[in-house]
Amino acid sequence: MNPTSNHVAKPFDLINHPPEPGSLSDSDSFHAEGCLPHLGVLLIEGRDAANFLQSQLTSDVMALQAPGDAQWTGYCNPKGRLYLTGWLAKTAESESAYALIIDRSLSASMLKRLRMFVLRAKLSIDEAAEPLHIYGQIGTALTLPQDALQLRIPSATIKAGTSIQRSLYWLKARDPGEGLTPTWHWLQLLSAEAWIDATVSERFVPQMLNFERIGGVNFKKGCYPGQEVVARSQYLGKLKRRSFLYRVDDPKQSLPEPGQALGEASNPELNIVSLARCPGTSGQSLWELATTDAQTRQSCPLALILAEGRTDSASGLLGQPLPLPYALQDES
Repeated sequence: MNPTSNHVAKPFDLINHPPEPGSLSDSDSFHAEGCLPHLGVLLIEGRDAANFLQSQLTSDVMALQAPGDAQWTGYCNPKGRLYLTGWLAKTAESESAYALIIDRSLSASMLKRLRMFVLRAKLSIDEAAEPLHIYGQIGTALTLPQDALQLRIPSATIKAGTSIQRSLYWLKARDPGEGLTPTWHWLQLLSAEAWIDATVSERFVPQMLNFERIGGVNFKKGCYPGQEVVARSQYLGKLKRRSFLYRVDDPKQSLPEPGQALGEASNPELNIVSLARCPGTSGQSLWELATTDAQTRQSCPLALILAEGRTDSASGLLGQPLPLPYALQDES
């Protein structure tokens, strides 16, 4: 079965039937679905799975109550640097079973790392076997394939007060169908969500990537690798480095590479976290939804770049900065 062939997409399926420019009026109008081959899945199951994950990840695992519940999470090294970002989902009601969805480039190494700390805990950790394919849905009113468990990952906030629902599911299928990765990446960039792959792994503490602002860190839970460093960064002193969003409009401008440092070698003005070129009509439509204020008059950028840098200087190395869809600190 081709999972992209049996879904309902009303009023728009932006993969197969792109709308006319300017035809979307609100986030409920955007619907898209397709395979996400850049994602990998680790399955953690067993009596001690919840307690084990609670001691390893940055999120509060105990907050996941029902099958399909999912949350942002991260895994840090002992120095507090994020090894990965991803989503943790509960996959079964009757037993302690979870899925960790991360970048596929880190799946094998993360599997090895987690197994090192199992010791006598009653659980198993395995990488989801082929021919399993992960699919993403963006928007509402899409029909889920039969027998597929929907993982309700956090919505993508594209501007203050406006979020777009999204979810994941997986199926064993020979034909993965249409790919959604370019649109998925573009939505993450619009939402200023840092996605870590092998290129930028172990480079940043969570606050450098604004990861706590999207719910990736729980500061009230117990210990996990790097927790003391992360807590000190949050509560002692002012955060000196954050991530910012930039637009690229010049077609002649060469794009940097993820992980590339710009500026002084010892104290880079900017570090490239992730970037994406506009994926055609779907990217333009999402841009419209994200810019219904004064920015609407601007054309859709050719590319978006999320870069980590110093908060004490406004960088012009990448072009025009864009406002973040979330605040970098709580209102007092």
